[in-house]
Amino acid sequence: MSAEQESPSGSSTLSRASSQRELSSTEITRISGRPLDLDDDGEKKHKTTYFNSTESEGDDSEPEDYHVTFTFAKNISNPKEVITGHPTANTTQSSDYLRVIGMETGTECSLIDRDVHIIGTNQEDVQEALQRFQVIQSVYKRRRRPTNVIPCIHYPTESPPYGLYFCDLDRYARKAYVDLPGNLIRPLYVLLPVFKDAKGVYAKPKDLVDAQVPCVMPVTMMPAPQWVSHQQRQAAENQRALNKAMQNVSIRQQQQQASPQKAQPSSVMVTTPHPSGPQRDNEMPLWGENRGFVNNFALPSGNFSPAPPTSPLPTQQAHLPEDDFPSLSAAPPRPTIAPVPPQKGRRVLRLTPQKANSAARSPSTPSSQSLLQMYGWSALASINVPFSIRAREYNLGNIKSALTDGLEGVRGYRGEIRLGAKFGKVLWCDLPSDVQKRIWEFSDIKDIVMKEHGAKPKFNDVTTTSAEIIKRIEDILPKYFGRTSFFEIHAQARNQPMLPYKPVILYMNEGIVDLQKVVLKKDVVTEIDWVSLDRKYDFQMSLTAKELGRIDVKPYTSFIKKVSICPTTRQMTYENVPDFLEVSYILHKQVTRYKIHFPFVVEITRVERVPLQPQRTMGHLSEKIMGMTGKGQVWYDCELFYTLHDEPFKANRELPIGKLADWTVDQILNGTPEETHLVKFIKAMLILIEKFEKLF
Repeated sequence: MSAEQESPSGSSTLSRASSQRELSSTEITRISGRPLDLDDDGEKKHKTTYFNSTESEGDDSEPEDYHVTFTFAKNISNPKEVITGHPTANTTQSSDYLRVIGMETGTECSLIDRDVHIIGTNQEDVQEALQRFQVIQSVYKRRRRPTNVIPCIHYPTESPPYGLYFCDLDRYARKAYVDLPGNLIRPLYVLLPVFKDAKGVYAKPKDLVDAQVPCVMPVTMMPAPQWVSHQQRQAAENQRALNKAMQNVSIRQQQQQASPQKAQPSSVMVTTPHPSGPQRDNEMPLWGENRGFVNNFALPSGNFSPAPPTSPLPTQQAHLPEDDFPSLSAAPPRPTIAPVPPQKGRRVLRLTPQKANSAARSPSTPSSQSLLQMYGWSALASINVPFSIRAREYNLGNIKSALTDGLEGVRGYRGEIRLGAKFGKVLWCDLPSDVQKRIWEFSDIKDIVMKEHGAKPKFNDVTTTSAEIIKRIEDILPKYFGRTSFFEIHAQARNQPMLPYKPVILYMNEGIVDLQKVVLKKDVVTEIDWVSLDRKYDFQMSLTAKELGRIDVKPYTSFIKKVSICPTTRQMTYENVPDFLEVSYILHKQVTRYKIHFPFVVEITRVERVPLQPQRTMGHLSEKIMGMTGKGQVWYDCELFYTLHDEPFKANRELPIGKLADWTVDQILNGTPEETHLVKFIKAMLILIEKFEKLF
């Protein structure tokens, strides 16, 4: 059995050995490839990535979402107005800031009630979208604030302390140099400096013209005394009662002449107080003005005749003889109500915020800070700072504060930003009678006269209407380096019939019938009204922001197709776009630019309001209207610009929605510690004002 069992195993062993010899004699190449399992033939293998020895979830994992909420301020009634803008460069419809900001930041933005929900996968993108909505809200609120008007009073030379008097424009000695547009409300006033004489009394300003005294008619032609204008408004019965009382006083005085011991003064004449008499602080002398302090019963010198002595009604009952008292009646007198004594005016205590200084410095010590920042306004007088320096620091502090606030508000404004100054005259209106009768300090104009009494400065916005005056100004300037002419078309427009009309300004070249730009809205953010005392011209520095619209959309493209201009006469014809655009008026402007010392440029603009005349065809009015250029009212504007501001402000023209411009307020206003850009700007204006003063 064992032998039989061994034979098969032996044969098997021999067969395996022979097989191994055959395999070893032949070369075999082993290739690793796809498995033979057909079930795995269509399966795709993915690369497996591990982070920190942990297998990743691959495409099945969802990224983490970041969610923030922006809530509109309570003083915004309609949040949809904030997130809706004018058409941008790639659209013809109103811009939806939710969609625009969402696309630019890679987030999803939605408005629910008063909240904007921002969702994104990147925290930085979400925060950027949040900041953009904050900027949009700030710009929206800034545009609805009124213009910040700051008055500045300046005397051009070193001077002692002075007061300020509101002079009626009709009594202003240099009224001929003040040109008024038709939209100013009368009466208008001009600020004049008032200095004290050796006796401490305010002297008459040199530019104040005496009021014309009305002619006095002879007594024989007047049955009753004629009162001055403010007395004519009294009732007739009061005049009769006053005349009767005057006659009674005259009779009593005649009776008293027989009793020397009871004699009264023969007459008391009400005359104008003499300027050299005692005067209270802030009380205005009557420099030849007719304010009721006149002798109403004076006779002309040619018709003088003796008249019974008269006296006005005294404030207190005069002592009369006992015979003059009437007999008392038996009936008890009727009860009467005693007159209520006049209430005294309220006294207001004002506390001006001061900025403390850590270390005491001498006023003459040079520093980058102003004296107003170092000591505070109320402390300047106590350290013997000259009056002119105090006024200068007060003006500079107000201007810098106002422009800083304005520039911060327009950093996120998409449009045209401009800071310039125009020569003209600062006038005043809405002055109460008590304001006109007082002498004011320069620091009271802003805080008391404007804020408490409601007075308003009004810039005439016209340098001159005289071609001779502007010719003299051009003669002292260097040769011009550029001239441009264009039409400024003011119109009412809309892009949909159901929307209300809104004012727009179209700028069109004179030589080529093509639109340069379309201004949808102009905001005057800050206005500095600078009064140069004893000078013919003042100036107004203004920070303006213009919102620009597209020029290649209707109705502007439809309007420009119907405009034609004659190249020789510059007369133009146009047609309104029915239901979409209607022209209000047209201005033709010719701008000449002069380079003075760097970086200032003077622009003199000739402005003409073009008369509009409808055209007739076959005796009937047609839709065409002709602008009669060269036959309208003409005036001239003279402005100064700081060219270093042009380059930073260009960033606002193409500013993304909700972004802030790269420039800062410090770059616009400040410069070297010795002299800032703002100080250079004001100095250049004052130098030109002094040069203009010598021309006339």
